[in-house]
Amino acid sequence: MKELFVMSVLDRMSKVLPPDVLMKLNKTLDVELANYNIMSASKEVVPYAGVPDQIRLFLVSKKLRGCARGTLENYDKRLHHFYSIVQKPLEKVEATDIRKYLAMYSMSGVKLSTIANAMTPLQSFYTWMVDNGYLDRSPMKLVPPVKVPKTQPKPLSDEEMELLRIACRDNRDRALLEVYYSTACRLSELINVNITDIDWREGTLTVMGKGSVEGKVFITDKAMVYLKKYIQKRKGQNTALFTTERAPFERMGVKSIQDVFRRLGKTAKLTKKVHPHKMRTTRATNLLQSGAQLSEVQGILRHSSPDVTLRYAQHTTTALHNISRKFA
Repeated sequence: MKELFVMSVLDRMSKVLPPDVLMKLNKTLDVELANYNIMSASKEVVPYAGVPDQIRLFLVSKKLRGCARGTLENYDKRLHHFYSIVQKPLEKVEATDIRKYLAMYSMSGVKLSTIANAMTPLQSFYTWMVDNGYLDRSPMKLVPPVKVPKTQPKPLSDEEMELLRIACRDNRDRALLEVYYSTACRLSELINVNITDIDWREGTLTVMGKGSVEGKVFITDKAMVYLKKYIQKRKGQNTALFTTERAPFERMGVKSIQDVFRRLGKTAKLTKKVHPHKMRTTRATNLLQSGAQLSEVQGILRHSSPDVTLRYAQHTTTALHNISRKFA
């Protein structure tokens, strides 16, 4: 009951407090309530009995653990969609309800990967339900995982990268392209970066990665040149690294940055979809093809597991073949 009370308070405060302050509040509540027993004033088992409140409490717990905003929004969307379909209390949902939901979702024409992604929030949510005493056993235990054929990332070729550079119409376009490529950053990381996060002498940029872990990424000399040109000539006083072109010159958001890459791909007449993550894929592949060790690329991409980085190594088979022939 005490833990649920704390989560309820944090849920309400999450709308006005940033994650780091929420974590401090969480620790403070834990310390101050250590010598108190908390009981519900009603006969309900939990402070919030409504299903949406259970979802909100779950999302707060994920936020406190450093879950990215995009992931939180996806979890929120998926869980509410699931609830709107099953139309029953979430603690009474059975495995058959989940299987029917996934079958119905599949019939809407979405890809297998989308179905698999829809299962992730359910898996995480029901694990949380068990951990917090709502359930004795997760119904997801009886739902078989969706087998999705593994697809390899498709990087851009050197020619395609040059076509994108030619397609840039101003310093901001070129700076965006070069910085995203050189740092191999995630979109969610760079949109929150400020100019003061740049170390011009070392050629590094401080970013907040997954799990709210701070780290440094590296900017190539080419990217530094175009970044300086952009910052020196842009208008406005916003401290954000990349800002909108028109007054009041606000920080660029996810959609505005995606639109720039989409426009560059269209102007360059590329058949591949161009987006910020494509820069990350291309950078990782080029590093491996240039002879970088898997562990080194893992560090640059800040992957928690080498298995994720290994996906990009599949595109280095030509280089491996040449080495094999050389030492035959």
